[in-house]
Amino acid sequence: MATLTLDRMWIHQASSPDDYVTIRQSSWPEAYSVPVDVRTFAGGRVRSITSSGSTLTLSVSAPFVDYDTFTDLKASFVGVPVMIRDGRGFRQWGIIDNVNAEPDRANQVLRNLSFTFTRITWSEVV
Repeated sequence: MATLTLDRMWIHQASSPDDYVTIRQSSWPEAYSVPVDVRTFAGGRVRSITSSGSTLTLSVSAPFVDYDTFTDLKASFVGVPVMIRDGRGFRQWGIIDNVNAEPDRANQVLRNLSFTFTRITWSEVV
């Protein structure tokens, strides 16, 4: 059986899966955390107060992204629910809340695009 691993990442809008951008990913470090508060009580006792659930944050780095893809990502995919897929089939629903890029003005190719993706389980607009 053959295994195919791609070097691409697809970012789809949750409201319209046909609207997507494709970028070449170079790294995808994951950070898991749980909401916990550590408090000191009388007599020096230290207790942790933990809420249920966990948070997954991905710091995605993508090299050599063209300017049109960067502007489309910035305009249509930041701050709205999205689904991301990588070449291994890994899928997550979440929010892109931070996009950074280092532009190369000579040929309109971005040297390095990076963004922060946080997994969500529910979205509500206030």
